[in-house]
Amino acid sequence: MERAPSVSDRLILIAGLAVLAADGALSGLIAARGVAATGGVWFPVTLACVVLPIAVAGVVAFHQCGRSWRAVAISPYSIAAATWLALFVLRPLELYFSPDQAAQSLAQLGFRPGDLTRTVALGGLGCAAWCLGYLLALGRPRHLLARPARKRVLRLSLRGTWIVLAAGTALWVALFFRQGGISTLRYSAVSIRANQSASFYGFIGVWIVQGVALYTFAAVLQTRSRGAKLAVAVAALLSVAAAVALQLRGLAAFAAVAAVAIYVSLRPLSRRRLAVLVVGGAVAILALGFAQQTRQYTAQRSLLSSIRLAERTPLGSMYASDLSTYDNFVAIHSLVPSSIGYLDGRSLAEIPGALIPRTLWAGKPRGLDV
Repeated sequence: MERAPSVSDRLILIAGLAVLAADGALSGLIAARGVAATGGVWFPVTLACVVLPIAVAGVVAFHQCGRSWRAVAISPYSIAAATWLALFVLRPLELYFSPDQAAQSLAQLGFRPGDLTRTVALGGLGCAAWCLGYLLALGRPRHLLARPARKRVLRLSLRGTWIVLAAGTALWVALFFRQGGISTLRYSAVSIRANQSASFYGFIGVWIVQGVALYTFAAVLQTRSRGAKLAVAVAALLSVAAAVALQLRGLAAFAAVAAVAIYVSLRPLSRRRLAVLVVGGAVAILALGFAQQTRQYTAQRSLLSSIRLAERTPLGSMYASDLSTYDNFVAIHSLVPSSIGYLDGRSLAEIPGALIPRTLWAGKPRGLDV
C-alpha cells in the first residue's frame, strides 16, 4: 500500500517554498538595482541564488516523489537544472575571469562585472520562480511517482503509424527543398536556418516524425513486435535526417532526452544500463557541439571543409554559441531601458497572430527579432 506522507515531508515542502520565495525576492532586488551590486561580494551571492533554488527544488522533489531520485531524474527538473547551471553559473564564471571570451555582440558593447552580477540575479529570479511552479505542480507529497505504475500496453496501429510517418516526412522534406535542398546543405548549411519564415509546416512535420519515433520506441519496450521495431528504426532515421537537413540540433537533442526518459520509466535501471546512458550522453554532448561548430563554419566554407576545420577546433570553443545566450542576456539587460524601451507586453500580444501561417495572411507583420 502507498505510504502516507509524513509530517517531515510536509515541513520540508513548506520550508522549501519559503526558501525559494526568499531567494527570488533577493534576486529580484539585485536585478532591479535595488542594491548597489557593484562590489565583488555580490557576484558569488547571485551565483548562490541560482544554485540554491536548484538544490532546494531537488531535495523537496525527492521527498514529494516518494524519496525516488529516479522519478526526479526523468522529470523536467533535470533538464531545467542543467540549463540553469550552464547558462547562469558556468558561463558567468567564464566571462568574469576571461572577459575576452565574450560573444562578439557583447564584446563590442562592453560590460562590467556589475552587469554580469545583475544578469545572473535576473536568472536567479527566473530559476526560483520556475522551481516554485515545479514544486507546486507536483503538489503535496503523495508518493505516486515512486509507486510502480500499472502496466498499460500501448496500442499501435502499424498502418496508421506508416501513414502518419509519411505525412510528417513529406512536410519537412518540402521545407528542406524550399530552403535549397541538398546543394545548400552541402555548400552552405547555415543558410538553411537564415530565412525560415512561413516554415511552420516543416517544423510540424519534424514533430510528427519525432512523436512517431518516441511512441513506437515505447511500444517496442513493451511488446517487442517486429512491426514496431521496424517502425521505430525508420522513424528514428527520419528524425535524424530531418535534424541534419533542417539544421535543428536542439530538437534532436530534446528528442534524445525524451527517449532516455521513456526508457528509464519503463525499464529497471541497472548499473550497467546507467553506465551506458552516461557514456552515451557524453558522446551525444560532444557530437552536438561538433555539429554546431560545423554549421557555424559552413557560413564561409563547404560542408566537408567545415567538418575538417571543426575537427581542429578546441573543445571549449565548440559550445561558445550555445552559452552565448547569457551574453545576449547581459547586453539586453544593459540596454533596456536606458537605450531601448520596454515592450510593455507587445511581444505577448503578438503570439496569437504568430500562429497564423503567412500564406493565409499576406500582410502578417514581421516578428520583433527580424
